[in-house]
Amino acid sequence: DWTNYGKRKNLSLPQISISPSSNNISEGPNSSLELKLNNNQKFPVDLTVDFTVEGNAAVGEENNYKLEGDIKENEGIYSVVIPAEQTSATIKVSIIDDKIYEGDEIVKVTLLEGTNYTIDSNKSNATLTIEDDEPLITLNLETDEIEEGNKGQFKLTLDKAAPRDTLVEYTISGSAIPNKDNNNNPDYQPVKGPVLIILFLK
Repeated sequence: DWTNYGKRKNLSLPQISISPSSNNISEGPNSSLELKLNNNQKFPVDLTVDFTVEGNAAVGEENNYKLEGDIKENEGIYSVVIPAEQTSATIKVSIIDDKIYEGDEIVKVTLLEGTNYTIDSNKSNATLTIEDDEPLITLNLETDEIEEGNKGQFKLTLDKAAPRDTLVEYTISGSAIPNKDNNNNPDYQPVKGPVLIILFLK
């Protein structure tokens, strides 16, 4: 009876670890990383290992990443099966390439204790950093003061080259009166529409 496995003095429960413990992965098409659950000994039956997924990155088809493989989820607890007589199973983390600047995001996978296995305390979790490929856009004014009759200019700056043309939407506000809707005595002529930054990458 395998349910007695580990209760006898000459038998020990398998110990589970996860690797790699940390890694960086860039956001982009077809970006993925495999996490490996390692069993230090073969088990006579399928072994179900539970784990949690945390971090500021969101899991799901419409979010930052998705988990692939023979993985099940129940109320926030995930599980994967290490087949009988095998010593490992794989969790594939596939990155979803969006078009939104979010900064780098974290995915942390933590193994949970189980009835039929123990956890290697030194290798119990894995942290992935998803490196955002969208640039951070900043807006700067070329000059603080402009005399009437002159042109003012704002400058949009990207902190790195974007992987695609970047469409920037903006609003204009303030006490100055724009030249639109037949306003009397307007103060300035606004630019129409969003700004399209076209990048020529080599």
